[in-house]
Amino acid sequence: MIKPGHLARGPSGDLAGVSRDGRGRLSFGPTRGTPASAGVDLPARTAGQPVQNLRQERTEISRTLRAQGKTWVEIAELFRLLYQVNARVAFRYAHCWNQGEVAKLWCEHWPDDPKTSKNISYWELWPAESGRTPSFAILARLAELYECSVSDLLADLPNYRHRDGANGDRPDATAVVVALPSEHIADRHQGSGQNLLPTARLVVDSFHGQPEGSVSWPTPLRAARRLAARHADQWSAEMISRDPSADDHVVAAAKRSIDLLNRARADLVMEIDTWVERAICYPATASLHTETIGSVIDRLAIAWVRCQRLSQTDRHALALRQFRELACAYDDLVLDVHKGRRRVPRWRALKSSRSPAVASPAASGI
Repeated sequence: MIKPGHLARGPSGDLAGVSRDGRGRLSFGPTRGTPASAGVDLPARTAGQPVQNLRQERTEISRTLRAQGKTWVEIAELFRLLYQVNARVAFRYAHCWNQGEVAKLWCEHWPDDPKTSKNISYWELWPAESGRTPSFAILARLAELYECSVSDLLADLPNYRHRDGANGDRPDATAVVVALPSEHIADRHQGSGQNLLPTARLVVDSFHGQPEGSVSWPTPLRAARRLAARHADQWSAEMISRDPSADDHVVAAAKRSIDLLNRARADLVMEIDTWVERAICYPATASLHTETIGSVIDRLAIAWVRCQRLSQTDRHALALRQFRELACAYDDLVLDVHKGRRRVPRWRALKSSRSPAVASPAASGI
């Protein structure tokens, strides 16, 4: 069973429960009662056959996986990836319910404590400001309706297990140790009264969770943490979308997920670069660098995720070396910026994957 809280992956980077048989078919695991080696595919869809809407697509996937013996937890974990939703929404999707249907079931179970679709919406929006925090009693009742655990409904919230030092030597530990020479961080508290940039060590710490440095650099480090999460999800979505034998509606959902992730990444890079433009003043003599700070942090997040996904393969050593080199190069750039030797360009992404309001010249200042 997939561990609550994240999509488990094998050495190849595939999602737990998503495997390949001897012919390379994408499979969502064996049907109960069949040998573990038997691949079970989603029902084939005629090429080009349209899906009427996303709810129909989710219904098809959920019913097929339930027929194969998959649990609600496993289906919800897959939906979290494909549709980029939180755990509460994912479990409702897995059951093929809308918010009104969940509210109706709630009232049938607990008529003395009626709820409406608005209540369900508030709980699903949380922890966003527009949502409302569900109590433990509410979460317990939702877990009963969705046939899962309370922790399953909170799987999208931050995970700080990497801070436990006992995980350090375990092969499945998520932390990637970066050995950065001391000279790369020795001058990070020096400067000429300008706001300073976070070092690679703080950026990498932010990939795991909220680091101590977030007090000084809240905007770039929050964005860096979200970039790492987006890259992790995109890696998994691409594994599905690139499989030539995958079912059409699963590939389509993965492709939509990738498009949304790319848009979110572009927005996060711009968020970092906008902050840098406001925080750093460059001397006229500084040479122009080829990339923005946001772009370098984005590449660092990619390299970090790659190290994790390849940790059990023969390519891990190369991935780790590239990651360390990029981290050191980032610190060199930060030091040169602080010393006034280099300046970064004012760059804005103009790809069609961006939302029109963000990508327009008026919005970007170009």
